Amino acid sequence: MDLMMDKVEFKGFEPDHSLKGTISRTLDVILGSAPSDSEPRALLSRTKEGFKGMLRLSSQQGIFAVEATGRDAIELLGRLKDRMGEQIGSWRGGRRLLGIKKI
Repeated sequence: MDLMMDKVEFKGFEPDHSLKGTISRTLDVILGSAPSDSEPRALLSRTKEGFKGMLRLSSQQGIFAVEATGRDAIELLGRLKDRMGEQIGSWRGGRRLLGIKKI
């Protein structure tokens, strides 16, 4: 399957083909806005309440890490994507500020 799936660990469940595709597309979207040398790692677990997950991106620019829960795996992926998007957005905003010089 997709090389991206090597970066994801599953506990308490085995994802079907459809969910694997959704995970891969979600990671592609996240990596599209992350530092270009980012290496992803994710852990998705089934819990009594639903699903819990952790996503970490390591790059020379720093470490980006988020955790989330969801009633189902799709909800969890959406929350992880949103939270990681916030961190990446803050990083991008900080980069822009560094380029502004006061006159």
